[in-house]
Amino acid sequence: MQIWLPNPSATFSGAQKWVTAKFAVDFSTSVATIAALKNRIKSYSESKPQHWSSNHNVVVKDIVSLNQMNMALYVNHTINFQNYGEKSSRRSELVIELKKIFEE
Repeated sequence: MQIWLPNPSATFSGAQKWVTAKFAVDFSTSVATIAALKNRIKSYSESKPQHWSSNHNVVVKDIVSLNQMNMALYVNHTINFQNYGEKSSRRSELVIELKKIFEE
């Protein structure tokens, strides 16, 4: 399985404080592997209820030339979006955890 992980982005609208982490997996990655990936991400998100709301989502955005599938993880902060330092720290921790999951 190959993973491409560009810089995550953040979207803040109203009371929602969403963080988006975009990544891509090789097209040949099995459905079972993608399901396991989603479960690992879910476990991580649910293990940090002080950081993330439970309403996260992992989606396949599109397939590129039958070579890769672009995906995205959407998670919602539990803090005020104006707390930039903490928000950045949590996002960094999330991306590092994604890297660990991808490496396994």
